[in-house]
Amino acid sequence: MCLLRAAERLDIVLKWVEETVQAMKVHLLSSNHDSAQENKWEVPFDPSLREVTVSLSGPAPQIELTDPFGRVVGAEQGLKELLNIPNSARVINLKFPRPGFWKLKVSCSGRHTLRVTGVSSLDFRAGFSTLPVSEFNHTRERPIKGLPTHVMLKCTGLKPPGYLSQVELMSVSGRSLRTIPVSLPTDLGQQGLWTLPEFRTPPQSFFIKVTGNDEGGFRFHRLSSVSYTTIIPDPPVVRMPNVVKGFYMQPAAIGCSVQSDIPYRLRFSRSGIILGEEKHFQKSAVASWEIAHASGEDEGTYECVAQSSAGQGRALTQLTVQEPAPVLKPAVNVTSSAGGVAVLSCQVDGHMRHNLTWHRAGQPIHARVGRVKLLADSSLQISGVRVQDAGAYQCEATNTHGDSRITVWLLVPEAPSVEVHPQTQKFSRGDEVRFVCSTSGSPPPQIIWSHGNMFLTNQPRLTLDKDGVLTIQGALPEDAGDYICLATNEAGSASQSASLTYAEVPRITVTQQVVLVSVGSDATLECQATGIPPPLVHWFKGELEVGSAPFVEQDVHRGTLQIQGVQEVDAGQYNCVASSSAGTSTGAVHLEVGAGPLFSEAPADVSANVGENITLPCIARGFPQPTVSWHRRDGRQILARTDGGSRTMQTENGHLSIQSVWLHDEGIYICEAKNQFGTIKAEARVSVTGLEPPVLAQAPPIITTGAGQSLSIPCMLLDGIPLPERHWSRNGRPVQVNGRMFIRSDGSLYIERTLPEDTGTYVCTAVNVAGSMNITVNLEVQVPPEIRAGLYQYIANEGVATTLSCEASGVPKPVVVWSKGRQPLHRDSSSLQPDSDGYLHIPHPTSDDAGIYICTATSPVGYASREIQLSVNSKRKNPANKVRDILCLASISTP
Repeated sequence: MCLLRAAERLDIVLKWVEETVQAMKVHLLSSNHDSAQENKWEVPFDPSLREVTVSLSGPAPQIELTDPFGRVVGAEQGLKELLNIPNSARVINLKFPRPGFWKLKVSCSGRHTLRVTGVSSLDFRAGFSTLPVSEFNHTRERPIKGLPTHVMLKCTGLKPPGYLSQVELMSVSGRSLRTIPVSLPTDLGQQGLWTLPEFRTPPQSFFIKVTGNDEGGFRFHRLSSVSYTTIIPDPPVVRMPNVVKGFYMQPAAIGCSVQSDIPYRLRFSRSGIILGEEKHFQKSAVASWEIAHASGEDEGTYECVAQSSAGQGRALTQLTVQEPAPVLKPAVNVTSSAGGVAVLSCQVDGHMRHNLTWHRAGQPIHARVGRVKLLADSSLQISGVRVQDAGAYQCEATNTHGDSRITVWLLVPEAPSVEVHPQTQKFSRGDEVRFVCSTSGSPPPQIIWSHGNMFLTNQPRLTLDKDGVLTIQGALPEDAGDYICLATNEAGSASQSASLTYAEVPRITVTQQVVLVSVGSDATLECQATGIPPPLVHWFKGELEVGSAPFVEQDVHRGTLQIQGVQEVDAGQYNCVASSSAGTSTGAVHLEVGAGPLFSEAPADVSANVGENITLPCIARGFPQPTVSWHRRDGRQILARTDGGSRTMQTENGHLSIQSVWLHDEGIYICEAKNQFGTIKAEARVSVTGLEPPVLAQAPPIITTGAGQSLSIPCMLLDGIPLPERHWSRNGRPVQVNGRMFIRSDGSLYIERTLPEDTGTYVCTAVNVAGSMNITVNLEVQVPPEIRAGLYQYIANEGVATTLSCEASGVPKPVVVWSKGRQPLHRDSSSLQPDSDGYLHIPHPTSDDAGIYICTATSPVGYASREIQLSVNSKRKNPANKVRDILCLASISTP
């Protein structure tokens, strides 16, 4: 069921949308062609066009649309193809085209039809008439053949300063037949009605195309949705009533109604005899033949004939003349004093037969005898007139053709009587005052109001109506006094007075709306009241009047209430009521009983570890509510509430909050609560605890490593509150951090690719406010032994001391050992003496000392060796050898 209702609702919405779109459909171009051809059109698109549809039917249809910039529009620019039937039809659509002049090129290989439509609120309707008209509903949908035509255009969606500039009559093939300029109407187009001057329509079918500018200055044109053809007019249609009734010797009119679209001639005739002159009419009209005094001779058949170029129309009617209804002469009222005789007359004007009757209060009067009776001439006589006889009497004359009535008044004079209510009345400034003066008497008396010695008339604030009501609007104090109502007629007069007294409604002014006193003191509440008469002021608390309480003094004239020895229970709202005969007014005073501050929750001493958050409470009560503030005994500032940059601040509820407690937060804090009835203070001490000096893990005292290797020297933190900071030094100087040497997050010192010069004593120091600690590590960067290059061959002379060199370097310093062959040499040898620096001393070389010596440099990280050859020359050598020895000796280097 729900799905069915939803579907029905959707159908209704879709139908409404479809009808709305159809209602906004406008026509821009229409063209029919009987042969194959290519046509180009320039069409202005105005901003009101929401979409444009081009439809082309015919063989091999081709459509090309170009925008105002000269670009051919395709699918990329939003062009949609709604229909494409080869050799039959093609339809394209474009949403929200850019305003401007667009070019349209279409072609077909045979007979074809082109239609360009759009969706817009700007459109027009055309109406035709043979004469100028001022309203669109006086026009017809098509022009009349052979007659000059007037055209009225009803435009929608075109507002000033937009306007129409011209109208073109277009053939069905899209060719312009005639161009007619459009004049600006006197109302500048506010009503949307535009008129064309008189012209003759073409003989063939035509469209109407209007061109103009919209209120934005954009060019637009619209084409009529249909083509127009002229219509051939019909003969006049003549209508007359079947029977026209006339009354004897009274005017009679024979009417004739003619309906015609073209001019015509009209004549009346009776029994074939033309009556009067023939009249000419341009359009449909109603004519009549007038007879001043109808009689039996005028009875008979009358004919009305209308003749136009389209033909003739005629109608017949029958005139009958009959006797008229009776007509009474105007009534004459009668005045009679009480006890007299009154005669009320009623006469018919004319001699027609009639019956005459009298009525009073709807009851007929038929008596021929008695105090009230009918006379022979149909007059009504009343003898011994009484006051209650006064009033209206109806006389009625009737016959078969109608009736006539008049009312005759019998007036019996009676002296007036007066009653004014209310008799007394009180008012305030600005009130509306009303007195009603009720009178009786005959004739109805005239009422006159007076105030003081002045007769009253209608004035801006004063209104006197015919019923005796006196109304005073916006009354002022000077309106007070006696008002007299005087009623008078020809029988006498009477009067009565009423008294109007000015009374000003009490008005209260509260001098002090809130009274604040301390417990035990006296409080005075005051309401100043004004009014006429002077009002009395009484005081209430709730529903209870407090003026009679023993501890209260009330002055009803001055409007004061004094409460002695105020207690807390006396606090609350007191209402003062000022009353007088003019009304009452109330005011309110709040009595507030103050009390000095007392701590509901006072701060207490607190200890906290470094880094913790603490809150010192401070809540005070009192009236008015005390203000709470904090300060330190040492005078250091404490910021309040919302200063987010401070760790110590006072919160909105008065507490003191300290975030991340530090040593300098230690001290005495003072909370102060204050109002106008006193000040109290409370102190609290904040102690900072939990400090621990740094503790470092022990590290190896000596670290050795090889050159080129990377290592970390540890500095592990075991304890320390607050968190200590760690620093490194080398040989007593701070370590310079660089890309090869830096401190890691765990505090260790990292050295990448150690160098011999990195050797030294390294100290890690941890420091916080509780103390410091350091560890020392000696770093030794070891280098394998290396023997410096030197001579590999020595030549010594027998008996002359010589020394062999083997200089070795390395870290740690290597130990140099000499050997000859496989026999190690020791320092205790008598002939060969190696020393600790790597030299081998031979004090007295002999031939036995000659040979191969090996020096070996050894350390924990490696060793190095070198062979040295020693030759010893004997003293008995030949000179040549001697020379050679000298040369060899010259090549020996001694250290």
